[in-house]
Amino acid sequence: MTNENLVLLTVRLYNLTLLFPKKEPLRCRAREVADDILAMFVGHKPENNGFSLKESLDIMDSYLEVAISQNWVSAADILEIKQEYASIKRDLVSSEQISRAEHAGDVEVKGNICQKPAREPESAKEETTVAERKQTPFSVQIVKPAPLMAPPAESVQAFFETKENEDAEEDEEDDNEALTESQIKRQRRIIEFLKEKGQAQVWEIQKIFPDISKRTIRRDFRSLLKQGSIERVGERNKTYYKMKVTLS
Repeated sequence: MTNENLVLLTVRLYNLTLLFPKKEPLRCRAREVADDILAMFVGHKPENNGFSLKESLDIMDSYLEVAISQNWVSAADILEIKQEYASIKRDLVSSEQISRAEHAGDVEVKGNICQKPAREPESAKEETTVAERKQTPFSVQIVKPAPLMAPPAESVQAFFETKENEDAEEDEEDDNEALTESQIKRQRRIIEFLKEKGQAQVWEIQKIFPDISKRTIRRDFRSLLKQGSIERVGERNKTYYKMKVTLS
């Protein structure tokens, strides 16, 4: 799968989860895992938020199994997306097997073809056997996965615009609701962390609240922004928050 195809698959996952119940936690969690898979795949990162690409793909598979059992949307639509993520995992496993075999010297890679390397015989008897086998050559060929291609900039931009627009529409309604006791406690803890560390990103706060989704933590930050307690610096993955400086 190319990077561009994975961007489109992520957008399809986002559109599918729009049909899940609005307050259903799986709606946000599936999107977060999809984001992690995309970040690792495109950025060639070994892990993201503490999980490897393979582990994230397993988590996504489990989430989609749960979604099928709930009958929120067509099972066929979920299965189609589920199979595409499974295909990514198969390619990943195949690539890892080839890499291990190449490292062990069991295969040689030439272009996109993997084949068994020729080995020097260890005895005269082996030499005779090898000479006989040369009369009927045999080689094992494995097609090596094609190298990843960078997606067109417009595809990535379209994905982020779709994601941000959907999040903004849903979060605007959530922001109008009164803060719960748990939200107030979380926001107080965030303020304490910022005062102690100086600044923080969403993933750092999620380590303090591992059972809370990144999206919920972003809402906490947005609430604190509206209160005028903190300020936001940077954009997207480089965004961080710090205490607002007030001039006396």
